[in-house]
Amino acid sequence: EYIGIDHVQLLDSLVAVYSCHNKALYYFDINGTFVKKEPIQYAPLDLLKVQDGYWGYVGNAGEIPARIVKMDMKGKIIEKYLPVSKIIPLTEESSVFIPYKGDLLIRETLRSDIFKIDSTGNVHTFISFDFGRYNVPRSYFENNDPVAAATKLMQSDIAIMDRFFVNDDYMVLSVDFQMADDSDAAFSSLGICHRDKWKWLRSEHRGALSMFYSTTKALTQKSALIILSEAQPILDFKKVYPELVPEFNHNTDNSFIVLCHLKE
Repeated sequence: EYIGIDHVQLLDSLVAVYSCHNKALYYFDINGTFVKKEPIQYAPLDLLKVQDGYWGYVGNAGEIPARIVKMDMKGKIIEKYLPVSKIIPLTEESSVFIPYKGDLLIRETLRSDIFKIDSTGNVHTFISFDFGRYNVPRSYFENNDPVAAATKLMQSDIAIMDRFFVNDDYMVLSVDFQMADDSDAAFSSLGICHRDKWKWLRSEHRGALSMFYSTTKALTQKSALIILSEAQPILDFKKVYPELVPEFNHNTDNSFIVLCHLKE
């Protein structure tokens, strides 16, 4: 079937599954029935299909002197954005692309800036974050020895921007914090911005807030976070906040999809 799945998106009631190594988009209907296969001539690491073509994330692979490319409907590269670095990047666990009001936002794991490519093709900084001592130093992206840079980074405490969501009312950023000395000390933080004010929720592997540990998958237009969690973290949360969790049947081996409604 797939060597790997790199992006999934909904297109006109069809589910489009992109596989970089298979160099194709696979379309399925809502019932999971295969509809068609769409081969891609150039297959970047991440692919977003839009009305007039594709956006592709090349990363720092080195084959093209840009991290982002715009392709036409035939898969031909017509524009390049954001210069590459000489580093060995971490794998992007989720899509770097966030469509927003006709523009395209770009989130990358090790950077602290969210970039915006507007409808005219100009690149702007949409928002910047300061993670304090967890910031990845800018010198990391300029290092001439990518192996040495990556080795030093893995020995540091760093912030990893995992996912970014935005709608008309909220911005949400999920950040994983990697600790160099003790993996058990790793934690994540969920930043929620409403009316230009950010609030941050810290969660760890265990405890009452473990349900929020690296589990946020989406933000709906009605401002509900979609969380994918196992039963035990939900039960741990329910013990402390019983009024926030309705009764649910947890006698299953399946994961749970949780809707967490944001309030002002």
